[in-house]
Amino acid sequence: MFGVIRGPAQSRSAIRMGEIIMGVMASKGACCSQAVEADYRAEAGASAVRSILSQSPLPTAILCGNDLIALGAICALQEVGVRVPEDVSVVGADDVFFAPLARPPLTTIAVPREKLGRMALEVLVNIKRSRPRGPEKLTLETHLVVRKSTAPPPGKSPSPAM
Repeated sequence: MFGVIRGPAQSRSAIRMGEIIMGVMASKGACCSQAVEADYRAEAGASAVRSILSQSPLPTAILCGNDLIALGAICALQEVGVRVPEDVSVVGADDVFFAPLARPPLTTIAVPREKLGRMALEVLVNIKRSRPRGPEKLTLETHLVVRKSTAPPPGKSPSPAM
């Protein structure tokens, strides 16, 4: 069972990321036991984890909307004696520069920041030149960076990657 800490409801990217996570989990037969919204701060991740912990059962993994949420989640789990990754795996998104320095080092989805910046600048330049393209779907390739905040669920052996 998975828990999800999404980004804020007013963020289109957070909504889209939540849809993708839920869709992939459903396609793999995984169950989302709890989904909580949080803004993109570590304190919000800690608060969201406290909400998840107040419900049962405890998920075997928590997927977070960004790395700051994930770091707050890890801190809150550790404060109450939940071990990461032995009891609960935690995954972030963004691969911020300090993700490998977390304890344990954070597994995360890496986003190509330089390419994202170039795409954003191109959109802004087109708007400034009064050449908006209209609604457009822009896509970035991402990849999973596996570190030590994830492990197989307790009592399970490793399985092939999703």
